Amino acid sequence: MKERIKQLRKCCGVTQQEFADRLGISRSNVATYETGKSNLGEAVIALICREFNVNDEWLRNGTGEMFNPGRKESDLLDWAKDVLSDESDSFQHRFIEMLSRLNPDEWKMLEKMGAMLAEGQQKPKKEEPWERDARLLEEEAAAIRKGGQECSALPPTKEA
Repeated sequence: MKERIKQLRKCCGVTQQEFADRLGISRSNVATYETGKSNLGEAVIALICREFNVNDEWLRNGTGEMFNPGRKESDLLDWAKDVLSDESDSFQHRFIEMLSRLNPDEWKMLEKMGAMLAEGQQKPKKEEPWERDARLLEEEAAAIRKGGQECSALPPTKEA
């Protein structure tokens, strides 16, 4: 079970301290569970399963899926609640508030923008018009220089 405790914690992206805080136990207890120096009691197993939506069979025996199905919406609501309960002016807080005010057309536009961003990560960067112009000008100047003609757009090079 010790490997699964550590695997769960890493999967959730939390430190031993954060894991302990969510369970209401000490960080040193989490460390002893992960190293196998101490066994989890029934109460701690139940607490882990409830707090992290973990499949009891997976935690105890390694069988089945790590997480119980069907809590995605609940997890999302819990996250949004945590973000919005923070009175700070954090980016997450402002972003959630902005999303809450979008109308259906703005949601469609946001979806298109997201698709464009994702597409941009998969394809090579498009050449900007000014970059194309500069490249073409440089190619033209090189061709003129090679032909022995002067180019008024660029100063002559010292190659000759």
